[in-house]
Amino acid sequence: MTVTFTEENHEYRMDGAVVPSVTEILQPLSDFSRVPMEVLEYKRSLGKAVHKAIELWERQDLDIADLDPAALPYFDGWLKFKKESGFRAVKSELMVWSYQYRYAGPLDIIGHRGETIGEVFSCTELLDVKCVYSIAPETAIQTAAYETALTESAGLKVKKRGAVQLTPEGGFKYFPYRDKGDFNVFLSLLNIHNWRRNHA
Repeated sequence: MTVTFTEENHEYRMDGAVVPSVTEILQPLSDFSRVPMEVLEYKRSLGKAVHKAIELWERQDLDIADLDPAALPYFDGWLKFKKESGFRAVKSELMVWSYQYRYAGPLDIIGHRGETIGEVFSCTELLDVKCVYSIAPETAIQTAAYETALTESAGLKVKKRGAVQLTPEGGFKYFPYRDKGDFNVFLSLLNIHNWRRNHA
């Protein structure tokens, strides 16, 4: 099986067939109609810059001098989270997919807290990192979708999932997600997405 991603049109393909992304499936839960377009674009670019900084940092390849000044306090919040929680990153911006359910997408980061490297694969934690004013409830559904895809595509068992909200003051808030029904909600959204596509 081959899974590909095309950056230009943000398109995922599985054995040549187009499949939806996790964020595409979750769209019915997100209403940004009252948010000005320029604000949305700014937040998207900011989030992208922060995620790239985290990715490069975890690969030990970040030059702080090249970091966008607007992203710096959020990045400081990530470093503070790591220091206070003991979280150790293993992979970031990892593309995962489910052949069974036919969807794909990049999760933010997986790692573990305080265990030795030899225990990584039995103590994996999945995190979604957000640079937002408040964490949306559907983030729990998003992490559940990535958890299933990670287990199927990489064989990794997730024991904890959550979200880290980075703040413009250089702080963070952590939100754990434990509801086993989150993935069932995602499957409902996936069924609706597929029905709409088939009846378009």
